[in-house]
Amino acid sequence: MNFYIKLSIFVLSIALVIFPVYFHIVPQYYLNIVPYTLLFFTLMSIINHIVTKKRINQKMVRFSTMLMAVTFAKLFIYLIFMVIIVLTDKNAARLFIVPFLFFFLLFIVFDTVTLLQSVSVINKEKK
Repeated sequence: MNFYIKLSIFVLSIALVIFPVYFHIVPQYYLNIVPYTLLFFTLMSIINHIVTKKRINQKMVRFSTMLMAVTFAKLFIYLIFMVIIVLTDKNAARLFIVPFLFFFLLFIVFDTVTLLQSVSVINKEKK
């Protein structure tokens, strides 16, 4: 299955779970930034996929180095995003960090699984 289809299903699944929870169970904790945070993580996942897809056929040492650099850059961008949001609205900082970390964990797992699937397909093609 195509990465973009998997990502669309993944993001839609998250939205179908998280937004009803926010609107019906804990509406007092909803922040307007949550949909934008989901969009931010989606865009970061797309960028990550594009960069790694271009380099996946390189030698393992070069690919590993590139992957570590991309992961570091991604973490740094996540940190900058989180700090900007927390500093702009200090009252909502604690409410923002929970969905941010939730999205972070979900997208880390998604990106890792899709990368491993891509690598295994490449390895099968080489054999």
